[in-house]
Amino acid sequence: MRKLMDHQEDALEYLRGRSSGALFMEMRLGKTLTMIRWAQEAWPGGLILVVAPLTVLGAWQEELDEEGELWVDVEGDNVDAREANVLESARVAERCGKRVWFLIGYDRLRATFRLTVIPWTAVILDESTRIRNPQAMITRVCNGGTHNRVRYVGFDHVPHRYVLSGLPAPESALDFYEQMRFVKPNFLGVGNFFEFRAKLWQPGQMPGEWNPQRGALSRVKSAVAKHAHVVRRADVGITCERVYETRRITMPPALRRASKTLEEDFAWGDRSTRWRIVVQTWLAELAGGFSPEGKFMSAHKLKELVNLLLGELRREQTVVWFRYIPEMERAAEVLAKAGVSFKRIHGGVPAVNRTGILREFRAGRFQALLIQIQCGRYGLDCSSADTAIYYSNSYSWEDRAQSEDRIFHPRKTVPLLYVDLVSRNSADEDVVRALRGKRVTAASFMMFVRQFYRARCGHEAEDGR
Repeated sequence: MRKLMDHQEDALEYLRGRSSGALFMEMRLGKTLTMIRWAQEAWPGGLILVVAPLTVLGAWQEELDEEGELWVDVEGDNVDAREANVLESARVAERCGKRVWFLIGYDRLRATFRLTVIPWTAVILDESTRIRNPQAMITRVCNGGTHNRVRYVGFDHVPHRYVLSGLPAPESALDFYEQMRFVKPNFLGVGNFFEFRAKLWQPGQMPGEWNPQRGALSRVKSAVAKHAHVVRRADVGITCERVYETRRITMPPALRRASKTLEEDFAWGDRSTRWRIVVQTWLAELAGGFSPEGKFMSAHKLKELVNLLLGELRREQTVVWFRYIPEMERAAEVLAKAGVSFKRIHGGVPAVNRTGILREFRAGRFQALLIQIQCGRYGLDCSSADTAIYYSNSYSWEDRAQSEDRIFHPRKTVPLLYVDLVSRNSADEDVVRALRGKRVTAASFMMFVRQFYRARCGHEAEDGR
């Protein structure tokens, strides 16, 4: 058996002390293997359900194969086929007395929600921020509740429940509740998210804005530290310098004028809106060289991308991230003409094909891997590259943080380079500025949670002596 690292052994010791729990360990610290070892120790037989993004399920399959575990990919063309697949496999597992893992994506579980009533031995939610939205259907499927007049049972009946995440609170401390509620239904002594928010937060001046009451963040940090195992890479001496560079590119005059008109009139051609968020989306598309209806208008960013890949980064493998598919498709055309070797991963690429593309990339068979940020932020190992270029960004700090870690590896010692391609005086600058602010907030909050956690562990050790 592969030897666990010291911080994995610490996490395993934490799991031994409780029937359910949360592993909030930063990415690439080995949460998956730790959970597998815990299952091997705790349950010689039984049915274990793992729910994760599709890109992460591939990593689970590889780890389970490495450990010699039996697993079933919950697939099927329709809901009935998936249910039949699980029920038949479960019957076989129970007859044989074996431990069997069932792997399913969040989207498939949402459509096949009747699987929640199966008597699972344990349920593991990987990348558990997928259930942080209290009003999302997948959250109700996992935690129980009503969505569109349909009542969901949830997994409260399962004796062992675990959540895994490297960044459990990407936007605010409110993100913790549904994840912790999965582990501990009476988390902080409230029955649901809205009681939690009403108890510790107060409405802000802007619509939808909520600000923590005095002492609220300390209470949340303390409660999370009590019920979760928190590890940052810096805590275990796994660090790698990150270098951030911004390439500001001047937009053509016609595009600048179009952006200014759009911002003033809240209209594009015969399309108009009264919502600032819609205008921001249209402005972001213009900053990337495309009109709101997807028409190509400018190659100013594409030229800089080609110059980088054929110039300073000619000898380096590079991951290039895109917010929008049209940007990626046009970049592919331009890179092909320029002689840059590349492959693409986006929502239309099947999971099995993505695995093959990643193997080729790690083997060094092509230079640039183009990825749509929404479908590549979880679970992809792109660590053969030391550089990532962001052709465009979304406002989501979770998207950015997760995608940045795709090129990280615990054994790396070379600096990692992140290059943002930013159209000057455009929505790009607003997005990058907002992300940098969120980076500081999220990192600071998890640092304080870790401090609470270490203090608690210290008190428990003293009590034990």
